[in-house]
Amino acid sequence: MIGFFLFTPLLRLKTYRIDGAEFIGADVIERAARASLAGRKMLVIPKDHLFFFSEEQLSQTLFDQFRLDRLDVERQGRELHLRVAEKISRVVWQAGEHLYVVDEYGIVLNELDTLAEDHAVTMIRSLREETPAPGERVLDAKTMSYLLDLLLLLREGPLNPVSLEVDSTETHFLRVNMEDGYAVFFDPTVPMNEQLDRLVDMLKSESANPSSYEYIDVRFGERVYIKNR
Repeated sequence: MIGFFLFTPLLRLKTYRIDGAEFIGADVIERAARASLAGRKMLVIPKDHLFFFSEEQLSQTLFDQFRLDRLDVERQGRELHLRVAEKISRVVWQAGEHLYVVDEYGIVLNELDTLAEDHAVTMIRSLREETPAPGERVLDAKTMSYLLDLLLLLREGPLNPVSLEVDSTETHFLRVNMEDGYAVFFDPTVPMNEQLDRLVDMLKSESANPSSYEYIDVRFGERVYIKNR
């Protein structure tokens, strides 16, 4: 009788339901939860037994593995219901065909299979082919802070940046692609305001015609370089 109680499949979790996942795929969270509850306690009791599974241990595992703000665990019969709220980063790092969510320090949180059209994110494209793993740094924290501050200032003005391009091995290169079709080159090692002032002054001039530009380069002292299409 005790053996039946401990080992019958009828008293083990069968299905998992994940709600609230946004950037982290629900299937990824489910696999992690199943892996956490695989095996046995004290070499005897299945970890996914309805009466013995550890909600605390499962929660700790998922918090350690993912960047979660909140996690609610509820068992409904043989179904385990997980409600998650992510600590959302709005920065996506693109390297080749791969997409990664990164935090404000340039550290990879997880890889994305796809990016939903309704996600308002900052897209940073790497000019290098790379496949970083979660926890690896793709950009140093100082440069990442520079990029995010620059985007904020550009969006507060009349400009509308749509994406960034960087080369993590080239510290003096940053390309900002604008909605109007032209690009602006910045140097992240040079004070931001100096370069922004040169850009704004140039765009305010009577001769400015951004729709005809391929790029504007504000990296070199007081000079502004323009290439027309």
